[in-house]
Amino acid sequence: MKKVFLIFYGGTGLYDKKAGLKFVEKYEDIYDWLKLIPELSIMAEIDYTIIDKNKDLLSRENIAELLKTISENLSKYDGIIILHEVDSIPMLANTIFWQIQAPEKPIIITGANTIEKQTHIIPDLSFKANLINAFQLVESKVARVSVIYGSRIICPSRLKRVGLSGLNIFDSVNKQYIARIDFGLSIEDKTYKAKESEYYFKFDRDFVFFKTIPGVKLLEKLLEKNNEIHAIIFEAWKNQITERSKLIDLYKLGQKNNKIIIFYNQIGFAKDFFKHTIITISNITPECLSAKLSWILGQTKNKSQIREMLKKEIMDEFFVNEIIKD
Repeated sequence: MKKVFLIFYGGTGLYDKKAGLKFVEKYEDIYDWLKLIPELSIMAEIDYTIIDKNKDLLSRENIAELLKTISENLSKYDGIIILHEVDSIPMLANTIFWQIQAPEKPIIITGANTIEKQTHIIPDLSFKANLINAFQLVESKVARVSVIYGSRIICPSRLKRVGLSGLNIFDSVNKQYIARIDFGLSIEDKTYKAKESEYYFKFDRDFVFFKTIPGVKLLEKLLEKNNEIHAIIFEAWKNQITERSKLIDLYKLGQKNNKIIIFYNQIGFAKDFFKHTIITISNITPECLSAKLSWILGQTKNKSQIREMLKKEIMDEFFVNEIIKD
């Protein structure tokens, strides 16, 4: 029988008609929680742990413990399934994707999407199916970091949220999937070539990701020499950013104080006016870019190396003119 290691990392709201909505908040809850899905114990032998030192599951401390837990247990089991809160699955999945590259066993992220209304909670009725499908994926031996929700198994670098509730609330930005589940598991990505597994435990989140361009005074403060921030990312089209003269001033200030300035949008830039100054990045999801930069900053603080690594295709993270517009 297969052996599966479950990591309870939030996102455990399991609904049962008789028992109602059940969450795992401490070890004592797990036995009764697992009894609500008896199919799992038939499919595999299950061990488990809980990581929840505080409410911020994306904190540096909790992520570091999660990575350590995965690295210490992956060789002992046929796969690891991480249960997490749906809202932050894209960021968590991309972080694991960059920190654990080419794992030797399946690492699968899924979780319950319980929606809180003012008067009641709407349970996720698809969560049982997600868990059973995740166990099927372990059985398939697809040695990837992946997200499963509904019938789609998606690489984190392609992941995007497309709905608030329902079966397939995640999709791939270019409609390419690792696999799908209908009446069985169908592997779709047959071009993937596994490489030697690499584990990284250093990551640096000392950068800021803006959806728009803030005021010049705030930017000047962020770009000060004694500020710990290494980079600033702006998600915008160039003609929506600011005057070119101000951009040049920002670049000069960043260069003077050894800060990196990045312009990002998912679709791409018509013309790269800032080729040798400000870095422009596109054809990558914002969560994947954030996780990639965090991983890069954990490896080097050399500005030239950071620029080179950001532009370089490392983990098949860029898509080629196949973006599905929101």
